[in-house]
Amino acid sequence: MSSTGVAVSEAQRRRVRRSALLWALVAAAFYLGFIVMAILRGVK
Repeated sequence: MSSTGVAVSEAQRRRVRRSALLWALVAAAFYLGFIVMAILRGVK
């Protein structure tokens, strides 16, 4: 395999890791939002 193939693979791996982290943060935000909404509804 050429060095450019390794560089592309490394860049792709970095991009996939970054997008996975972004989606995990989005999921966590929804999860926490639903918890806060459930607590606020329970208080009323």
